[in-house]
Amino acid sequence: MLDENCAAESAADRIAELTAIFAQIAGVLARVALVGAEVLDVAAQLAAILPHFFLIAFLDVVSQLAAIGTDLTMVQSHFTSVLRNFAPVLTRVLPQWGLLIPACRDLLLEELMIVFV
Repeated sequence: MLDENCAAESAADRIAELTAIFAQIAGVLARVALVGAEVLDVAAQLAAILPHFFLIAFLDVVSQLAAIGTDLTMVQSHFTSVLRNFAPVLTRVLPQWGLLIPACRDLLLEELMIVFV
């Protein structure tokens, strides 16, 4: 009988402890539900804002790409004029240095003209 009373008290104590724990869990879950509702509200607002953000970002990138394209055209035109001036200088300098034999020098110049012009 003593064992039955101890078991009943132990079960009652466990139930009391679990009840307190479940009450705390319910409070936490209620707060989580409130946060979840706010997160959904922010997600809805973000979904409404994102198309505008992407449009502005797209327009900004396109305008910058257009400016870069004009700069690249100018660089290319300057590069070809520099290359035209570089070839005669190279033909004068290399023989003096004795670095390349004339056949290799001419082949190198032809390759430079083909690649960069």
